[in-house]
Parts: sequence; structure tokens; C-alpha cells
Amino acid sequence: MRDQLFAKFLTLSPGGTLTPLHGEHFRSLKEALARENTLPLFLSRAEPGKGGFRTVGPKNWMEISCASECRFIDESQLRVYLLNFLLSELKDPRTPLLEECECFRNEIRTGVADYFIKVRGEWIPVEAKLNAGTERTLPQQVRKYAQIDHFIPRKGVYSGQQFDTSRLRHCLVIDQLGLYHHADGEYVGCASGKPIWRRDKLNKRTITEIRTYLETLT
Repeated sequence: MRDQLFAKFLTLSPGGTLTPLHGEHFRSLKEALARENTLPLFLSRAEPGKGGFRTVGPKNWMEISCASECRFIDESQLRVYLLNFLLSELKDPRTPLLEECECFRNEIRTGVADYFIKVRGEWIPVEAKLNAGTERTLPQQVRKYAQIDHFIPRKGVYSGQQFDTSRLRHCLVIDQLGLYHHADGEYVGCASGKPIWRRDKLNKRTITEIRTYLETLT
């Protein structure tokens, strides 16, 4: 009976560790459980997001992906429904958004940055994290992308091409809380869990502010 109850509202993701439950399916399952159980406080107060990410696009991503009640279940969801749109607005017009980039310093491979964006003609690495505050090795990670000579994307139409850099010290880190600035692996003007710009406060004005800030780094 219990298996039939869950099967009515969700389909398990084969091969995955998480199965998302959105919208009315979440609300209906919670109501069904409450009929014969006392729900813990966190579950009784929980509410589904308004429509999930199915309708996210270039025109409405801020309204959906930056809503205070929006939650991302993993890093890939954060990248697809937030970062790809945000970084496309922050980068120089008509320049590519480059992903999965192998970094090189003095011809030695140092690591793989999630993104590179060009701002005022200079390439800036971007690291995506679901929750940067839980990443104990984050300083070591972002140092791998600082002061490099060049990088090579391993994803997209520019895969395999070499892009030279100016050995910048800076890296932009983005998690579901917001945007952080790192230089040489250290927080600049922010702290773990305290981003410079909060995701739920992003709008056209703050995106202009972020772009202007990034221009001072190049």
C-alpha cells in the first residue's frame, strides 16, 4: 500500500541518488501522508516551488531562478537554470560562454574551471558550487584557475581550442546563495555564506553593478 502511494506521485530516477518532487505532486503526497501520520514541522511547513524550472528561459530566468523560495537539488541544475543565463548577461556581447575548461600555468595542467567569461576583453574563471560554504577545499580549487597562461574548453563548439589569458588573480564563485569574489583563493569583500550579491536580490540593476565590478578586475 505504501509503495502504491508513492508510485502515484513520483517516478524514481533510474541510476540517480535524488528524485525531484515538484509542484502539485509534492503537495498531494504531503496531504496523503498527513492523513495517517503526524508530519514533522519542517515537512508540514514545506511548500512546493511555483512551477519548477520547466518554463525557464532567457526572458524569465530571474523571476523563476532568483525567487527566494527557489531551491536547486544539485550543481548541474544550478548551472542550467541560473548560471548559463546569468553569465550570458555578464560577459562581453558576442563572446562565447566557455565550459569545462582545462587550465594551464607554465605549460602544467592545474585544474578544470567550470566556466570562463570574457569581461572587457579579459577572461575570468567562474566556479559553480551548490553550497560554497561546505567546500573545505574551495580555496585550493580556485587557486588552480588564477594566474594561468591559457585554458582549453572541453565542452561545446570551442572544445579543444586554446584561449590565452593575462594571468589574472581573480575568480568568480557562484552558489545558490549568490556571487562571491576570490583572489588567490581568498574571499574579497565577502565571506563563506555571505556573498557580495545574493541570488534572490538579482535584477537588471544588480547585474549591471556586477558587470561594472568585474570590469575593475581586468
